[in-house]
Amino acid sequence: MKINYFLVFSILSYSIMFGQFSKNWHGKIISDTSNLEGIYVLNSVNKNATTTDKGGYFSINGTIGDSLVLSGFQFKTIKIALSQQNYTKELFFVKIESTVTYLEEVTINQYKNINALSLGILQKPAKQYTPAERRLFTATSGGGIDGLLNLISGRTKMLKKGIEIEKKEMALEKIEHLFDEKYFIETLKIPQTKVKGFEYYCVEDAKFNSVLKSKNKTLAKFLLVDLARNYLLLQKEN
Repeated sequence: MKINYFLVFSILSYSIMFGQFSKNWHGKIISDTSNLEGIYVLNSVNKNATTTDKGGYFSINGTIGDSLVLSGFQFKTIKIALSQQNYTKELFFVKIESTVTYLEEVTINQYKNINALSLGILQKPAKQYTPAERRLFTATSGGGIDGLLNLISGRTKMLKKGIEIEKKEMALEKIEHLFDEKYFIETLKIPQTKVKGFEYYCVEDAKFNSVLKSKNKTLAKFLLVDLARNYLLLQKEN
């Protein structure tokens, strides 16, 4: 079978010309500053993204004609196209200007594969603080004389108590979200005037609180039966 090399060459040339082949493009940032690490590079067509290393080098998958958006905290955001001219090069260069910009508002486009963990900013997910926990952290994290004064004055103890109260309030909200008043009255036989007191009684139970956190409604119902029985016995004794 004869191979028409001219035809094969023409097809390949046409495919390259119109960007039908994707590949990993290797680029380097050039700027008037030496700190070129962490510049964000996004292919706005296929949504692939990466960041530059210390030398300003990056690698990203794309096709001829795709648009790259390059952005960094101290750099002007620019947009370039992956060109036919750079397709065969092992490395192409991108020049960007450094600047300091004060932003009034930032809109973040979230991509599932890009976060603080994947970028190496954090080694593990950041702890999420509640308002009460944040107040305690602020009062004690500084250490030194401020931390000592807070301890002596009793403010630290007060803030810790505030955390416990907040936890109970959050637990109450979860109970009211999972179960309506009708369930307590008709199923658990709690008098309507005692429903709120029964809810407070439940949040004092450590095992029930643990189940609430796991959001296991079936197991929560199971525990509520015993808690309701004990609560009604206490009401009779009183």
